[in-house]
Amino acid sequence: QPKAPSKTVFPFRAVIDRVASIAMPELDRHDVVLDIRDHSGGGLISGDPDQLHQAGLNLVLNAIDAMPAGGMITAELTSADGEISLTISDQGDGVADEIRGEIFNPFFTTKTKGTGLG
Repeated sequence: QPKAPSKTVFPFRAVIDRVASIAMPELDRHDVVLDIRDHSGGGLISGDPDQLHQAGLNLVLNAIDAMPAGGMITAELTSADGEISLTISDQGDGVADEIRGEIFNPFFTTKTKGTGLG
């Protein structure tokens, strides 16, 4: 059962920096580079840093899995019109057509030990 969010205000960049430091051994092991492009201007967000970190880490780990021969993951932070976003993209083959309609459903996973939150 997920815990209730514990909101705080913090720099959004802290999410991807924490993800990068935790994921570094996996990135190195799979010959994957994480390229962080920060265009957020130091933007702050209000949210649960642990939950946002977990979601970001899941996305990065999924991206690593999508590129078995290595490659690059790009994490881009942008800010416009009072909104801030993080986009994570990889050089993998993409999502199979047969599951495309399911991937944004919470807890949907194709992995035996997946959480479905990536």
